[in-house]
Amino acid sequence: MRRNLLLWVAALIAVSTVTFFIGRGETSRPVARTTSTVAAASLQVPDIQENFTLLPCARATTVGLEGCAEHQVLALDRRIDQLQQEVFHRLNGVTAQRRFIRAASEWYVYRRLTCLSAAAAYQGGTFAPVSFADCLVLIDQHRLDDLATLKATYSESP
Repeated sequence: MRRNLLLWVAALIAVSTVTFFIGRGETSRPVARTTSTVAAASLQVPDIQENFTLLPCARATTVGLEGCAEHQVLALDRRIDQLQQEVFHRLNGVTAQRRFIRAASEWYVYRRLTCLSAAAAYQGGTFAPVSFADCLVLIDQHRLDDLATLKATYSESP
């Protein structure tokens, strides 16, 4: 219950932060951007790029717990990248593809800010990076569910 409440509050903070920066034109996107001048043939969904050094998985220490979560994150990221490509290629038209690319980039920003907010509860402690990595796992799993639903929608279309 507390974890769900924390994630909800973190999501609210992240959305507010992103909205604030978008309004100021200062949103930083850690993944590739596309512009309206990009030719349709060169449109592609950016792969997720993590900026951590993979730690070994060992459940006996907080560093080891962080490593276990990081291994999960990388595996989930690969599945997200693959599923995003599958959905992208089913979209009808360049406009839909551009929107999908933007949504994927914005989701990445949302994920990062949400998990930073969740980890802030442990700021200065050794559990902060574990909390951050666990949050990434949880949000990645939700993204996979959303993408699977979207893919199924396009699979059912005539």
